Amino acid sequence: MSRKLSLTIAGVLACFFALGMLAAPQQMLSNMARDAREAELVLQWMGVVLFSVGIVNLLSRDDPGSRALRAVMIGNIVLHVLGFGIDVYHHLLGFVQASDVMMDAVVHGVLTAGFAYYLSKS
Repeated sequence: MSRKLSLTIAGVLACFFALGMLAAPQQMLSNMARDAREAELVLQWMGVVLFSVGIVNLLSRDDPGSRALRAVMIGNIVLHVLGFGIDVYHHLLGFVQASDVMMDAVVHGVLTAGFAYYLSKS
């Protein structure tokens, strides 16, 4: 898989999940949490952030290998490593269901591995 394809996939996935958070927070929360209207509001707010990351990934996918692209890739690694850590922490607090942690482990793991691989090649 090429670096361009990896950034495209990461960008599209970020935008997809972000739009779900923005448009259907109740449904997204039903997959993750047990309650709380406040959590719906936070999920929409975080959807804006994730959508923005997706746009950065999509717009940087044609970069041939600049320092800026390296920063984008490192940022994505940080996002996915910390994101998974927060998923596990929230599960331990009883906020996130185990099924979501398992799905997130796959998404975060694959994207982290891809970004780390292409970062090592640049």
